[in-house]
Parts: sequence; C-alpha cells; structure tokens
Amino acid sequence: MFMKRNRHIAATALSAVLLAAVLVLAAQERPKPEQVLKHDKLEVVLPDFPAEGLILDIGGGGEGVIGRLKAKQVVAIDLSKQELVEAPGEPLLKIVMDARDLKFLDGTFDTATVFFTFMYIAPADHAKIFQEIHRVLRPGGRLLIWDVVFPRKTDPRQLYVMYPLHIQLPGKEINTGYGVKIAEGQGADHFLELAKASDFEVISRKDEAGWFMIEFKKPAPAPVPAAAPAPAVKSATPAVAGLWDAVAKSPDGDLQIQMEFKLEGEALVGFFKTPDGTTPFSKLNFTNDKLSFEVDYMGGIYRIELILSNDKLAGTWSAVAGPESGPFSAERSKS
Repeated sequence: MFMKRNRHIAATALSAVLLAAVLVLAAQERPKPEQVLKHDKLEVVLPDFPAEGLILDIGGGGEGVIGRLKAKQVVAIDLSKQELVEAPGEPLLKIVMDARDLKFLDGTFDTATVFFTFMYIAPADHAKIFQEIHRVLRPGGRLLIWDVVFPRKTDPRQLYVMYPLHIQLPGKEINTGYGVKIAEGQGADHFLELAKASDFEVISRKDEAGWFMIEFKKPAPAPVPAAAPAPAVKSATPAVAGLWDAVAKSPDGDLQIQMEFKLEGEALVGFFKTPDGTTPFSKLNFTNDKLSFEVDYMGGIYRIELILSNDKLAGTWSAVAGPESGPFSAERSKS
C-alpha cells in the first residue's frame, strides 16, 4: 500500500519502538510473532544537504524529516492527511496528494526527496512515481532517495519486517520504528533500474547496513549545436554574360557597338567597348531575362531596356532627358 501509517513513534527504549512498529503494520492485520522478521537498528546520519529552490518531499508526513531539515523550502505531500497534520517541522506547504498523479506543472521543483517512503509503496507503482517526479523536476533537478534494503526471509512464514531506526539530524535525533510488508530482495539496484528507464542520471550512491541513499539528476537537454555557416555559394553566371554585337536604330542612322557583361565578385557589370576604351553602365539590372541599364554616351544619358530570348536581346533605347528613342537589339559576338 502507498501509505505510511503512524510512523512517528516516540520511543524511550528499543522494546517500545519494536512494539509500536508491530502494531502499525496494518490496521486490520495482526501479525503473529512468527510472521515478523526483526531487523537490526538502522543508523542514519542526515546532514543538511545543499538544495536550491523548492523541494518536493514525497511521503512528507510522519516524522517529517525533510521538512524539519529544510523548512520553508519544502512542499510535503502524503496520502494521509493525519500523517501530515501530525508531522513536526514547518515546511512551506503540506498537501494531501498521490505521488502517482502529481498535480504540479512540469519543471516546478529543483529537488525531490523520498525519505524511507518507497518501502511503503507497492513496487508496481514505483515506475509511475519515477515518471511523475521526472516530469515535475526542472532540467538539471535532483532526486534524493533514502530507503531500506529488504532482507531475505529467515523463515517462510515471515511476511513483515520491523526496522528500529535512529536518525541523526544536525542538532537533533529521531528514534522511531518502521513496520512494513517484506519486498524480498528489493534494494538500491531496483531503483537504479527505474531511474535508467525514466531518464535519470546517477550522481552518487551510498550503501549502509540495511539501507541506502542514491542521488539522481534529471539531465538538462543537450545544447543545440550552432548551425554551421552555409558554404559560400558562387553566384551563377548570368545568362546575359559575354560579348554582344549591338545595333541602336535612330532617324540619323544605325549605331553599331559592342557591349560586354561579366561578374565582378557578386555583382554584374557591363559596358560599351569602343576603340577609345570602355563606357560603363549604371543602374544595371538583370532579372527574369529582363535587362536594363543606363549609359552616358557621346554627351547624353540613355536608358536601355531589353529582353533576352533565344540567346538574343531585343528592346528599346531612350534618352533620359529628351524624347529620342528607338529600337535596340544585340546578338552574341562571333569575334
């Protein structure tokens, strides 16, 4: 059963602790002496471990050990309202809640603790609880588990085990006893397997006589590698590139001239070629087989607009500052 019942047992002698543990094994179950395995006392030293942010303490009723240690950092949950009411300490919150169905948002907590609580939970529910803890922890958050190593039965009639327990906190001691059904052979390795299946990393493990402590971490997501810079793409040579024999028709006669287009770096440039040198084009644009440019030629500025089709250019020329205009055409130079 996922429930700690009457775990807060004040005892002045070991015999009183053991008697109390027997009585709380189950409200309706009265085990016979031969059904109870008596374990040696567990000695647990619990230092004030470092923890940032909020701590979710699962099974935080009863002795309220984590709440007594970390106080206002702790949100303590338990299935038993009475266990929470009776738990000493002053956690931030006490909430009746089932660890199999945590009502918190994803990534709420920096740390989760389970202090001698899994021993009371049916093993069939452990995986679901691990999944829920993983969900409510932030990336990089820690899960700390303290629990018993269940012994092998020394008598086939044994159904229960009693654990006298001495807990040493900074500046205080707790003497109590736990009585629970035997989950024979369950120990640290059981929880390591659950952690692996739930995507937890093992940070540390401590094995003691009859009990263990394991620290897990929820991995932070792997950083997304920076995208490699795209390789430089060499600009495709425009279809208009090359040497052209052009003819500009006007009422005064035809003007025959050569022109050339080529890439300089990433830019398309062009110019008229004459015996005296070259005359560069300005405002040159070639898009979707449409070519346009302006040229300062023989004392006037002219705009040329052409269309490339079947490897020929055809269009018009016009004076920028006057009404003159006429046909303009060009073919690939054969020279």
